[in-house]
Amino acid sequence: MNNSNAASIVSIRVLENEPNIENVQVHQRAPVSVKEIDAWEWKNAPFKLPQDMKTFFYTSDGFSLTWDMRDGDIVSPMGNMNINRLEQVQRIESLPIPTVSCPPRTTPAGASASMSPKDVATRSDELGVFVLDRAMSSGTVALLYMHGPEQEPQVWFQDLNMSWNFVARTFSDFFRLVLMNMGLPNWLYTFTGFNADPVTQIWLKRLCPHIVASAARPGSGAKRPPSGLRMKKR
Repeated sequence: MNNSNAASIVSIRVLENEPNIENVQVHQRAPVSVKEIDAWEWKNAPFKLPQDMKTFFYTSDGFSLTWDMRDGDIVSPMGNMNINRLEQVQRIESLPIPTVSCPPRTTPAGASASMSPKDVATRSDELGVFVLDRAMSSGTVALLYMHGPEQEPQVWFQDLNMSWNFVARTFSDFFRLVLMNMGLPNWLYTFTGFNADPVTQIWLKRLCPHIVASAARPGSGAKRPPSGLRMKKR
């Protein structure tokens, strides 16, 4: 069992032990073949998937775990952990790339708080942006090739204010974050200068107290969420 599988099992157990959480469902998917990976890389050449992402797809064609919240007699969809199927990991050609926002605790080596991905790539065809979660409605999380196809990509999040925010250096690190945050709506806003919505904050404190504690740093200056931020529905 690899670390990701172990982490997913832990997440499932935490959710199943919560009295107000119901219908925890992992949607099983068949693994992807080497031929399918090769076909994706041929279609998206010169960009290639990082090795850890290939290993993930060799185990499962994406990932989906959902859960519902009970409030009295009302049961509503709440959590959604999702990684696109391979065929859904598509390049975005026309996505606006404004100024990057990097909170101090997440700024990658060599990045600047005023840096734009387009300033890093010397030509537009060197900038690769591939969506990782099509189910997300509160922004865009993507595999971002900032330094051209020969460099290892990172995972970044574009919020509703159209700012890019660094999330993880590798796909494996990002997937662990997905599991740690239990698929809560708008959890990626903890990587921006904004707070998540109040309901998400309550559930973060309840399910992920270790994450809330690490994010509570002096002088964070968190702002209100951008207008249009809503609870994610599936």
